Amino acid sequence: DLHYPLRRQRQMCIRDRTGLLIGPQAKASLAQYHANWAFISVAAISENGIFNSNELVVENEQGMIANADRTVILADHTKLGKRSMCRICGLDQVSVLITNATEDQRPFLDEVRSQGVEVIAVGAGVDSQANGAVTA
Repeated sequence: DLHYPLRRQRQMCIRDRTGLLIGPQAKASLAQYHANWAFISVAAISENGIFNSNELVVENEQGMIANADRTVILADHTKLGKRSMCRICGLDQVSVLITNATEDQRPFLDEVRSQGVEVIAVGAGVDSQANGAVTA
């Protein structure tokens, strides 16, 4: 990723492909806000937590989670059961996982549910219900 400095001291930057503000000033700005819900897209999710690949992005996500009442993780089926470079937090800080998991990922979803996370599976594949019924 290329970063475009917004300030001469490089206190805050914009990630070119996402437009996400990152850096110390962005982190300080986020600390001033409270949210009922934080929706976080991640690079990976495992039984050990959620992960992303950029340290500065992870700092922002950790701040958002700390200041939110509930955290929703958005992860497509390719991110399930995987890890990435930087751990954001454990599953104990996650309220909901929204995914398009496949039938063969049911055991992983059951593990996530056992840690107190509500799982919502969308599209064809595994139903979002705790009984794990397969959708058509």
